[in-house]
Amino acid sequence: MDCEWNTLGDMFWELWDQNNYNLPDINDKDKSFLFRVAAPFYCYSISNKSSDIQLWATYDISCLSEIDMTSFAQKYQWDCVENYESIPANNIGQIVQAARNLDPTVSPGYLVKDNENNRMTVMSPQYSCLKKLLWEHRFQNKELLMLEIIRTNTHVQFMEQFSSWSELYTTTNEKYLSFLHQLESAYNPIKHLEQNKDFAKNANQYQQLKHKLYKLRGAKVDSVREFLSTLSMDELTSIHWMNWFNR
Repeated sequence: MDCEWNTLGDMFWELWDQNNYNLPDINDKDKSFLFRVAAPFYCYSISNKSSDIQLWATYDISCLSEIDMTSFAQKYQWDCVENYESIPANNIGQIVQAARNLDPTVSPGYLVKDNENNRMTVMSPQYSCLKKLLWEHRFQNKELLMLEIIRTNTHVQFMEQFSSWSELYTTTNEKYLSFLHQLESAYNPIKHLEQNKDFAKNANQYQQLKHKLYKLRGAKVDSVREFLSTLSMDELTSIHWMNWFNR
């Protein structure tokens, strides 16, 4: 894509000058500073409306550990990435809720860091759903796009954010649940059978589902829902599970 910079280095230093950033002084020569670079044509997950650089992290080279970056951002008048309220790293409920509260068009997720600088990335459920709906170069059928959201169990948060998709969600979800329940009704009563011949004898009673039951047995999963959620769309298509959705 055409742009005014020849290299990322050119872009970085021009943005640095535009922001009137100060270089670190000699007293901080044992520090290493990591910056986030953003531009409309240069993005990792979220489109950037403008170009900017922000302090991302600060490291003490002498002890090879990460240190608080806010004091350095203030000292040198650098912008730094947004910090969220302190969340207990062992409180999964608050961690998940904080991710749900993010605007998926602005933030794909956030980073949880404890006092020892152990890190864990938490993705926004709404962003994950929205990203799947943008895969139209892979799935021309929007019903398949909605199926991808429903079967991976992130659709509740998605519908809260994108109510305009409610009609497609309702019809696709009804088909999915109907198929899921029929498969569960056939598989659950026989999944405990240890002998293959006993399993095959019972599975063969379900002419339209028997091949799917064999796939389930070989997958060694705890539930039908788990099995469906772990399959790729290509795998679903290859074993003709999608035929159900054309009924």
